[in-house]
Amino acid sequence: MGLEVIGAGFGRSGTESTYTALNRLGFPCCHMREVLHDKANRAHLQFWHTVANAPPGSRHDWDRLFGHYTATVDNPGRCVWRELLAHYPQAKALLTVHPGGAEAWYDSTIDTIYFTETLWQFKVLKWLTPFARKFAVSRTSSCGGAR
Repeated sequence: MGLEVIGAGFGRSGTESTYTALNRLGFPCCHMREVLHDKANRAHLQFWHTVANAPPGSRHDWDRLFGHYTATVDNPGRCVWRELLAHYPQAKALLTVHPGGAEAWYDSTIDTIYFTETLWQFKVLKWLTPFARKFAVSRTSSCGGAR
């Protein structure tokens, strides 16, 4: 099948709406929610953890990962949009941006995605569970996330 649409926009820039629209238009779409909530994708977290910690230029089995998708938006795919375009040269790149500009995007991101960084409960969860440790490392390493 192969990817036909590759999202390069940061989360909190309309990626969930784009995900919904692409699915409705017949483009099965990969989004962070697919990695975290779809039990059929349990191996994806380990795959993305490997990608995040691999040396630059490493090859990855994108076809296996995106086997039943034709689009990807949001993290973690947006972190490697250049590599994905090189692997799927026929695909179109799609850039989403926050309608309020960079400052509004930052405020939205801090309030929603990164709020867990300061919660003591998340720090305990990270210490206790391998899933939380992988999630925390994957979220921040290869995508230029805050730490």
